[in-house]
Amino acid sequence: MILGRTKSTNTRLVKGCPCYKEFGEEKVCINDDDVLPIRAISVDPSFFTQIENLEDLLEFKSDKENMCYLLIYLEKSGNFVYCVSRGMKLHINNREVKASDIKDALSFVSTTEHSTNGVVCSTCLYKYLVTLGDVFDDLISESERSEIIESYVKEIYMKMAVDLGGGDSEAIGYVDESIYSDLIRKQIEQLSRQRTELTENIGELREIEGKSHYVYLLEKYSQLCRLESVFLLQVMSLKESTDQFVAIGLLKFMIELSEQVMQINNSIREVLQILEEEKAVPQPIKNIIAINENHRRIGEHRFANLLHLLSQVRG
Repeated sequence: MILGRTKSTNTRLVKGCPCYKEFGEEKVCINDDDVLPIRAISVDPSFFTQIENLEDLLEFKSDKENMCYLLIYLEKSGNFVYCVSRGMKLHINNREVKASDIKDALSFVSTTEHSTNGVVCSTCLYKYLVTLGDVFDDLISESERSEIIESYVKEIYMKMAVDLGGGDSEAIGYVDESIYSDLIRKQIEQLSRQRTELTENIGELREIEGKSHYVYLLEKYSQLCRLESVFLLQVMSLKESTDQFVAIGLLKFMIELSEQVMQINNSIREVLQILEEEKAVPQPIKNIIAINENHRRIGEHRFANLLHLLSQVRG
């Protein structure tokens, strides 16, 4: 997914379009519930950075109706989405596609797909609108919606578990799930060792300083290790679950767990700010912070993305 910000902070260009479809070798546009054969070209959004409003957008409209730039324009004030090559507002299932839904979808796409290929981006945007947006509310039952979301989230959790374990989920791709399981188990073992070391450090610091900011900080790092281990164990349970309702229950529990992770991250940042102001942190403490902070920041980013997506299954 490639984003191009225009001069105005109220607009954004997105590479990829939910109305773009491929059927074999044929490429079509399904905007306005029509099927128009098109010739798609991939255009870098940076070529359109001078767009500030809809009038500017129309200047870049192609003189060929079947030309597709694979670019959409998000207009904030009206919450609309426009095709850059045709200058048309996007409609799916006789409903306007909302700019806010596309922006929400970007978090989903960035979590599940890192390809800059227009076809992949477009497919993911469409899937998001179908399952999590409201353009197909009257066509998809809650049971069907939950089933689709469950399958997406299982994949997301597995990739996140691999990344947290130091692997590369994009490089691994779709292979034998035993690889994922091995990485998860290794990460759980690593977290156990990390927590043991923190416990020893906490004990030594308590003897020297009592209940200090240093002890509090290390206790929070230890809590993160524990919650992350529980999270990974739940990933294993979710992977093995064959019952949709059990899986949805696990997802809701993992939302609560992710929220706890984010709260602890907030507490850690607060105490780090205090220590930074003191400017007299002992070198051994700095070393412990350095070891734990990199892992914490990576995990925080991924848990934040998950919470954004999983809020859709909270009900």
